[in-house]
Amino acid sequence: MFPRLFPLLLLLSAVPLGAQSVQTRPESEMRAPFGLHWGDSPQRLKGLLAGAHATVKGQGTHQGRLRWEVTGLKQENLRRTFFYFEQGGLTEVELEYQNPKWKEQDYNAFLGKLRAMINQRFGPGELLERSRAPFDDVMQTIVGYRWKKGDNVMELIYFGAERGEEVYRSVSLHYRVVY
Repeated sequence: MFPRLFPLLLLLSAVPLGAQSVQTRPESEMRAPFGLHWGDSPQRLKGLLAGAHATVKGQGTHQGRLRWEVTGLKQENLRRTFFYFEQGGLTEVELEYQNPKWKEQDYNAFLGKLRAMINQRFGPGELLERSRAPFDDVMQTIVGYRWKKGDNVMELIYFGAERGEEVYRSVSLHYRVVY
């Protein structure tokens, strides 16, 4: 029922395999996931995605940035990944997690586990928002946290929307560099 978190540990970890993974104090640096580097070109990323058998499902502009929607990256409950580019270089990676079998409590547990891992790694995060309120005929729930180290930001967001029997829920993890 609950996802295995090992792939997420690999994502959040910059510790080489075989090295001691116990953290005694927060790390001072955040890195882009998947071994990527901020500023990587779309061409380099396209080659890496092909090697990972992932597919660019769509490309467009979002808030003035080039955005790719990618599926097929192998990680449990990862629905899709968005890569954002500015001035020809990678500036943000958004991982969107969903599981149609999960109930609200499963999403809450997943969010809590991720938050605890990130807190252990980078120190306590800042609460951005915790709200549950109607928006027209939809009940929206938003919970968000932010961690910042130097020019790097990580945000963890839960979003839920319910209208009668219709339900949409997701957890997204955003890695971003701010120049």
